Amino acid sequence: MEQNYSNEKLLLQRGHSLKKSLQAENLKLEKAQTQQNEHRYTLQALNEKLDTVKKNFNEIDEVNAVLHSNISALESKKVALKSEFDKEE
Repeated sequence: MEQNYSNEKLLLQRGHSLKKSLQAENLKLEKAQTQQNEHRYTLQALNEKLDTVKKNFNEIDEVNAVLHSNISALESKKVALKSEFDKEE
């Protein structure tokens, strides 16, 4: 009878220990899931910023192409005007 009581007490202690261990693991899991969600939102925000930066670079490339074209046109006009000026002299 005393042996049964001792075994039951030991089983209750093990059960309590397992329950505490399981609760600790559940807390770790919840924390990991929270961090995963935070990282997911951070990644989403960074991807949105990256898309904005890519769009801005594309716009800058377009403006640079227009500026390059305008510079070329101005250089051509400059050469033509210099040629006319040289003819007049």
